[in-house]
Amino acid sequence: MDTRDLKFAFVGLVFAGMMIGSLAGCKKEQPAGQSISEVKRPGSEKQTPTQGQFDKSLELWAGGDKSQAVEVFLAIDWNSASWFSQGSILSLTEQQFASLPAEEQQAKMPEMFTLSATIRELAKHVVKLGKESLAAKEHDAAEKQFDAVLQSGLAICLPESLAMLRMIGFAIQAMALDEQKQMYLATGNQEKLAKIQEASKQMEAAQKAFKKQMSGKK
Repeated sequence: MDTRDLKFAFVGLVFAGMMIGSLAGCKKEQPAGQSISEVKRPGSEKQTPTQGQFDKSLELWAGGDKSQAVEVFLAIDWNSASWFSQGSILSLTEQQFASLPAEEQQAKMPEMFTLSATIRELAKHVVKLGKESLAAKEHDAAEKQFDAVLQSGLAICLPESLAMLRMIGFAIQAMALDEQKQMYLATGNQEKLAKIQEASKQMEAAQKAFKKQMSGKK
């Protein structure tokens, strides 16, 4: 197991502990929770061309159609406000998930772990493709692949996103930024290297703030 696998495994353990703790006090805090079918993320009512494409990519990957999953993933417009389908557990905000009845939260946890693992696997595979493109001196393809992984990490790392997604998102961003940094060092593109280094600093600052928030520190 390499360091990235260990990092993702640690993310899963941290999230499991956090969820067990939150569920323990859930009944006192949310006596009248909503069901997942009743909860909608702000802006989810507006249909967009890319709505649900991340779900579609993950579904294809889970079904074994890796090439099609990657094709859909690379075509996603990450500037869109909706990457998940309406009703998807991953479309919920952390606050909305917390409003669900304790029993429904617990029932959804296996699905959340499965989907987060799929996101991780897909991202790692696209990074692998990017490294292969780079080795073949297909720099444009490599740049597109690394950037898609970075953008997906940013997309699921919004302040209101599920805490589980944010943890996975930070790990994915770090993975993509590291590969981009190595690519621009190798190609000597100082301008893009500087941008990646700045993005890394911003990501690390956001991750630090998130960890502080999760630990309850001010």
